[in-house]
Amino acid sequence: MRRNKLLVLLMILTCALTLLAGCGGQKNEPAADENSWFELDSETGILTVRIPDETPDFEWYFVVGDEKVIELLTQETTDDTYVASFRALEDGESQLTFSYVKNDEVIEARLLEVRCEGGNVAEVINDGIVDMTGEDEE
Repeated sequence: MRRNKLLVLLMILTCALTLLAGCGGQKNEPAADENSWFELDSETGILTVRIPDETPDFEWYFVVGDEKVIELLTQETTDDTYVASFRALEDGESQLTFSYVKNDEVIEARLLEVRCEGGNVAEVINDGIVDMTGEDEE
């Protein structure tokens, strides 16, 4: 029951972030360091995400928008860093939403738009990092 509640919360968050990403009419380019939390290996077509995991009792969860397009390959948390790798399953586009959660509290969310082509992750776009605590990040 608790897992279903968390899944519903993450899906709502995904929808909200998607709507926010589409608002405004102009696309703000993220600062260079905002993209340092993920990398795309152009040779293997593997997407790797590395996110700090330093807040006690909080864990990173993710939701794949279209599970026919991309899947989780590996995930682990070591040295206060959450690391997950993803691979393409078929051509298409999907979203990856990462949420930093403790019970039902989400303090941060990150959204990636992913395009897969030719059996590889071909393009990754950072659609934002959202501080859910209401505090401004510097």
